[in-house]
This record gives sequence, structure tokens and C-alpha cells, in this order.
Amino acid sequence: MDGSQTCTSSGKDGPPAHGEAEWNTYYNNVHVADRLPVPGFLSARRFIKVEGIPKQYSIPGDSKYLALYDLVSRQVTSYTIVS
Repeated sequence: MDGSQTCTSSGKDGPPAHGEAEWNTYYNNVHVADRLPVPGFLSARRFIKVEGIPKQYSIPGDSKYLALYDLVSRQVTSYTIVS
């Protein structure tokens, strides 16, 4: 992957108030799987906010999850994905 020809897109999200396990199952098994076949979609990584971070290092109200998508260009995000 040539960094000069790729970009990274990010998305922050939080689970619904109820059903976090189901939300994670959908995200991991459907959401990402629908995107990987899209031409120009290279990879996806997902991070979870850890508990116990000292307040001076945390961002109040920040999302629990962060997703990073490696793409060949920003135009990849304009594809319509049908599940």
C-alpha cells in the first residue's frame, strides 16, 4: 500500500442504550463485510475506548468506538452499499 495514494477515513460511534452485543455482532459481521468487497476499500480497524483513563487524557463525551478505514481515495465513500 503506497501511503501517497491512499487515505484513511474514520468514524466514531456508540452502541445503542440496549443491545450492545447485537450491535457489535452486526458491525463486525455485516457492516464491515459489506464494505470490504467495494473497489478501493482496503481495510478496516476498530478500537474501543478503555475504562479508567485519567481525566486529563480523556475527551468528555467521546464515542466508545472508533473505526478507521483505509481507502485508495475519498471517492470510495461515495459507493452505495446494499446489504
